[in-house]
Amino acid sequence: MPVGTARLAHLCLPDSELHVGVDFDDNPQVQAALAGEDGRPAYLLFPGPNAIDIAEVPVDRPITLVVVDGTWWLARKLTRRNAGLGALPQVRFTPPAPSRYRIRKEPAAHCVATVEALAHVLGVLERDPERFAGLLKPFEAMIDRQLHFGALGLDSIMGLELRNRLERALQRPLSATLAWNYPTVDALAAYLDALLAPHGSASGLGAAAADPAPPTGPTPVDGGLATLLAELTSLSDDDATRALREVS
Repeated sequence: MPVGTARLAHLCLPDSELHVGVDFDDNPQVQAALAGEDGRPAYLLFPGPNAIDIAEVPVDRPITLVVVDGTWWLARKLTRRNAGLGALPQVRFTPPAPSRYRIRKEPAAHCVATVEALAHVLGVLERDPERFAGLLKPFEAMIDRQLHFGALGLDSIMGLELRNRLERALQRPLSATLAWNYPTVDALAAYLDALLAPHGSASGLGAAAADPAPPTGPTPVDGGLATLLAELTSLSDDDATRALREVS
Protein backbone atom coordinates (compact mmCIF):
# COMPACT_ATOMS: atom_id res chain seq x y z
CA MET A 1 0.00 0.00 0.00
CA PRO A 2 1.36 3.48 -0.77
CA VAL A 3 2.35 5.69 2.14
CA GLY A 4 -0.27 8.44 2.19
CA THR A 5 -2.43 9.71 5.05
CA ALA A 6 -2.63 6.11 6.29
CA ARG A 7 0.77 6.68 7.94
CA LEU A 8 -0.68 9.68 9.75
CA ALA A 9 -3.67 7.64 10.93
CA HIS A 10 -1.37 4.82 12.04
CA LEU A 11 0.65 7.22 14.19
CA CYS A 12 -2.57 8.38 15.87
CA LEU A 13 -4.03 4.91 16.51
CA PRO A 14 -1.93 2.93 19.04
CA ASP A 15 -3.34 -0.54 18.21
CA SER A 16 -3.21 -0.15 14.43
CA GLU A 17 -0.88 -1.90 11.99
CA LEU A 18 0.61 -0.40 8.82
CA HIS A 19 1.67 -2.77 6.03
CA VAL A 20 3.33 -1.30 2.94
CA GLY A 21 3.32 -3.23 -0.30
CA VAL A 22 1.20 -4.53 -3.16
CA ASP A 23 1.09 -8.32 -2.76
CA PHE A 24 0.20 -9.59 0.73
CA ASP A 25 -0.66 -13.22 -0.05
CA ASP A 26 2.67 -14.36 1.44
CA ASN A 27 2.53 -12.05 4.47
CA PRO A 28 1.59 -14.27 7.45
CA GLN A 29 0.71 -11.35 9.72
CA VAL A 30 -1.68 -9.86 7.17
CA GLN A 31 -3.20 -13.23 6.31
CA ALA A 32 -3.81 -14.03 9.97
CA ALA A 33 -5.65 -10.72 10.42
CA LEU A 34 -7.73 -11.26 7.28
CA ALA A 35 -8.67 -14.77 8.42
CA GLY A 36 -9.78 -13.49 11.83
CA GLU A 37 -7.46 -15.88 13.67
CA ASP A 38 -7.60 -13.63 16.73
CA GLY A 39 -11.37 -14.02 16.91
CA ARG A 40 -12.07 -10.65 15.33
CA PRO A 41 -13.89 -10.78 11.97
CA ALA A 42 -12.28 -8.65 9.27
CA TYR A 43 -14.06 -6.13 7.04
CA LEU A 44 -12.65 -4.23 4.08
CA LEU A 45 -13.49 -0.53 3.80
CA PHE A 46 -14.26 -0.38 0.09
CA PRO A 47 -17.43 0.78 -1.73
CA GLY A 48 -17.95 -2.32 -3.86
CA PRO A 49 -21.35 -3.24 -5.30
CA ASN A 50 -22.08 -5.61 -2.40
CA ALA A 51 -20.77 -3.37 0.37
CA ILE A 52 -23.00 -2.70 3.37
CA ASP A 53 -23.19 0.59 5.23
CA ILE A 54 -20.72 0.81 8.11
CA ALA A 55 -23.61 1.50 10.50
CA GLU A 56 -24.92 -2.04 9.81
CA VAL A 57 -21.76 -3.78 11.02
CA PRO A 58 -22.42 -5.67 14.31
CA VAL A 59 -20.59 -4.12 17.23
CA ASP A 60 -21.17 -6.88 19.79
CA ARG A 61 -17.47 -7.83 19.51
CA PRO A 62 -14.24 -6.25 18.21
CA ILE A 63 -13.55 -6.37 14.48
CA THR A 64 -10.53 -5.84 12.25
CA LEU A 65 -11.07 -2.97 9.83
CA VAL A 66 -8.86 -3.23 6.75
CA VAL A 67 -8.25 0.03 4.88
CA VAL A 68 -6.46 0.31 1.54
CA ASP A 69 -4.57 3.58 1.15
CA GLY A 70 -3.97 4.82 -2.39
CA THR A 71 -5.70 6.01 -5.51
CA TRP A 72 -9.01 4.44 -6.46
CA TRP A 73 -7.32 2.67 -9.36
CA LEU A 74 -4.72 1.17 -7.03
CA ALA A 75 -7.29 0.22 -4.40
CA ARG A 76 -9.27 -1.74 -7.00
CA LYS A 77 -6.07 -3.38 -8.23
CA LEU A 78 -5.11 -4.46 -4.71
CA THR A 79 -8.48 -6.03 -3.99
CA ARG A 80 -8.25 -8.01 -7.25
CA ARG A 81 -4.62 -9.01 -6.81
CA ASN A 82 -4.90 -10.18 -3.18
CA ALA A 83 -7.31 -13.07 -2.78
CA GLY A 84 -7.60 -12.54 0.96
CA LEU A 85 -8.60 -8.91 0.52
CA GLY A 86 -11.04 -9.67 -2.27
CA ALA A 87 -12.80 -12.29 -0.16
CA LEU A 88 -13.55 -9.97 2.76
CA PRO A 89 -17.04 -8.52 3.32
CA GLN A 90 -16.96 -4.89 2.24
CA VAL A 91 -18.29 -1.84 4.06
CA ARG A 92 -18.97 1.66 2.79
CA PHE A 93 -20.03 5.01 4.21
CA THR A 94 -21.35 8.38 3.13
CA PRO A 95 -18.99 11.23 4.11
CA PRO A 96 -20.74 13.80 6.30
CA ALA A 97 -18.88 16.63 4.53
CA PRO A 98 -16.61 17.20 1.51
CA SER A 99 -12.95 16.32 1.90
CA ARG A 100 -10.70 18.89 3.57
CA TYR A 101 -7.76 17.72 1.47
CA ARG A 102 -7.08 21.00 -0.32
CA ILE A 103 -3.84 19.87 -1.96
CA ARG A 104 -5.73 18.32 -4.86
CA LYS A 105 -9.31 17.96 -5.98
CA GLU A 106 -10.90 14.62 -5.21
CA PRO A 107 -12.38 12.76 -8.22
CA ALA A 108 -15.90 12.81 -6.75
CA ALA A 109 -17.81 14.41 -3.89
CA HIS A 110 -17.87 11.15 -1.90
CA CYS A 111 -14.08 10.72 -2.08
CA VAL A 112 -12.08 11.65 1.02
CA ALA A 113 -8.55 11.08 2.32
CA THR A 114 -7.83 7.85 4.17
CA VAL A 115 -7.45 9.56 7.54
CA GLU A 116 -10.76 11.40 7.01
CA ALA A 117 -12.49 8.11 6.21
CA LEU A 118 -11.07 6.50 9.34
CA ALA A 119 -12.09 9.40 11.59
CA HIS A 120 -15.70 9.02 10.44
CA VAL A 121 -15.90 5.23 10.23
CA LEU A 122 -14.30 4.58 13.62
CA GLY A 123 -16.68 7.10 15.16
CA VAL A 124 -19.62 5.19 13.70
CA LEU A 125 -18.31 1.82 14.90
CA GLU A 126 -17.70 3.15 18.41
CA ARG A 127 -21.07 4.93 18.42
CA ASP A 128 -19.20 8.13 19.31
CA PRO A 129 -18.86 10.41 16.24
CA GLU A 130 -16.56 12.91 17.97
CA ARG A 131 -14.18 10.42 19.56
CA PHE A 132 -11.80 10.29 16.59
CA ALA A 133 -12.14 13.89 15.42
CA GLY A 134 -8.63 14.49 16.76
CA LEU A 135 -7.27 12.46 13.84
CA LEU A 136 -8.00 15.44 11.61
CA LYS A 137 -5.87 17.95 13.54
CA PRO A 138 -2.45 16.70 12.35
CA PHE A 139 -4.00 16.11 8.91
CA GLU A 140 -5.06 19.75 8.63
CA ALA A 141 -1.72 20.95 10.00
CA MET A 142 0.07 18.86 7.36
CA ILE A 143 -2.06 20.44 4.62
CA ASP A 144 -1.39 23.97 5.90
CA ARG A 145 2.36 23.29 5.81
CA GLN A 146 2.20 22.02 2.23
CA LEU A 147 0.07 24.93 1.06
CA HIS A 148 2.71 27.55 1.90
CA PHE A 149 4.82 26.72 -1.15
CA GLY A 150 1.61 25.74 -2.95
CA ALA A 151 0.48 29.37 -2.78
CA LEU A 152 3.56 30.19 -4.86
CA GLY A 153 2.53 27.60 -7.46
CA LEU A 154 4.90 24.89 -6.19
CA ASP A 155 3.18 21.51 -6.40
CA SER A 156 4.54 18.20 -5.07
CA ILE A 157 6.48 17.29 -8.21
CA MET A 158 7.99 20.77 -8.40
CA GLY A 159 8.93 20.43 -4.72
CA LEU A 160 10.81 17.25 -5.53
CA GLU A 161 12.54 18.95 -8.46
CA LEU A 162 13.51 21.84 -6.16
CA ARG A 163 15.14 19.29 -3.85
CA ASN A 164 16.96 17.70 -6.81
CA ARG A 165 18.31 21.04 -8.05
CA LEU A 166 19.48 22.02 -4.57
CA GLU A 167 21.22 18.66 -4.23
CA ARG A 168 23.09 19.24 -7.48
CA ALA A 169 24.01 22.80 -6.53
CA LEU A 170 25.15 21.89 -3.01
CA GLN A 171 26.60 18.49 -3.97
CA ARG A 172 25.05 16.79 -0.97
CA PRO A 173 21.92 14.68 -0.33
CA LEU A 174 18.75 16.35 0.93
CA SER A 175 15.47 14.85 2.12
CA ALA A 176 12.73 14.27 -0.44
CA THR A 177 10.39 15.99 2.04
CA LEU A 178 12.45 19.21 2.02
CA ALA A 179 9.63 21.40 0.68
CA TRP A 180 7.23 19.85 3.19
CA ASN A 181 9.55 20.36 6.16
CA TYR A 182 10.43 23.96 5.20
CA PRO A 183 7.31 25.21 3.42
CA THR A 184 8.28 28.88 2.97
CA VAL A 185 11.17 30.56 1.18
CA ASP A 186 12.40 32.09 4.46
CA ALA A 187 12.22 28.77 6.31
CA LEU A 188 14.07 26.92 3.56
CA ALA A 189 16.74 29.61 3.30
CA ALA A 190 17.26 29.58 7.07
CA TYR A 191 17.57 25.79 7.06
CA LEU A 192 20.18 25.78 4.28
CA ASP A 193 22.08 28.64 5.89
CA ALA A 194 22.26 26.79 9.22
CA LEU A 195 23.18 23.55 7.47
CA LEU A 196 26.10 25.07 5.59
CA ALA A 197 27.17 27.91 7.88
CA PRO A 198 29.96 25.98 9.63
CA HIS A 199 31.74 25.68 6.28
CA GLY A 200 31.40 29.29 5.26
CA SER A 201 29.97 28.63 1.82
CA ALA A 202 27.34 26.69 -0.08
CA SER A 203 29.89 24.15 -1.22
CA GLY A 204 30.32 22.49 2.19
CA LEU A 205 30.92 18.93 1.05
CA GLY A 206 30.49 16.27 3.68
CA ALA A 207 29.02 18.72 6.19
CA ALA A 208 28.14 16.97 9.43
CA ALA A 209 26.05 19.73 11.02
CA ALA A 210 22.80 18.51 12.57
CA ASP A 211 19.69 19.44 10.66
CA PRO A 212 17.78 22.29 12.35
CA ALA A 213 14.29 21.39 13.44
CA PRO A 214 11.52 22.21 10.93
CA PRO A 215 9.70 25.45 11.70
CA THR A 216 6.41 25.45 13.52
CA GLY A 217 3.36 25.30 11.25
CA PRO A 218 1.05 28.25 10.69
CA THR A 219 -1.26 27.15 13.50
CA PRO A 220 -0.26 26.36 17.10
CA VAL A 221 0.19 22.66 17.80
CA ASP A 222 0.59 20.83 21.08
CA GLY A 223 3.49 18.55 21.89
CA GLY A 224 1.73 15.37 20.78
CA LEU A 225 0.77 16.82 17.43
CA ALA A 226 4.26 18.20 16.91
CA THR A 227 5.63 14.70 17.51
CA LEU A 228 3.25 13.23 14.96
CA LEU A 229 4.23 15.80 12.38
CA ALA A 230 7.88 15.15 13.05
CA GLU A 231 7.38 11.43 12.48
CA LEU A 232 5.30 12.09 9.39
CA THR A 233 8.01 14.19 7.82
CA SER A 234 10.73 11.64 8.62
CA LEU A 235 9.74 9.36 5.74
CA SER A 236 12.55 7.73 3.83
CA ASP A 237 13.30 9.23 0.44
CA ASP A 238 11.71 6.24 -1.32
CA ASP A 239 8.53 6.41 0.77
CA ALA A 240 8.32 10.16 0.44
CA THR A 241 8.79 9.97 -3.32
CA ARG A 242 5.88 7.53 -3.53
CA ALA A 243 3.80 9.83 -1.35
CA LEU A 244 4.66 12.80 -3.53
CA ARG A 245 3.50 10.90 -6.59
CA GLU A 246 0.21 10.07 -4.88
CA VAL A 247 -0.67 13.70 -4.20
CA SER A 248 0.40 14.97 -7.63
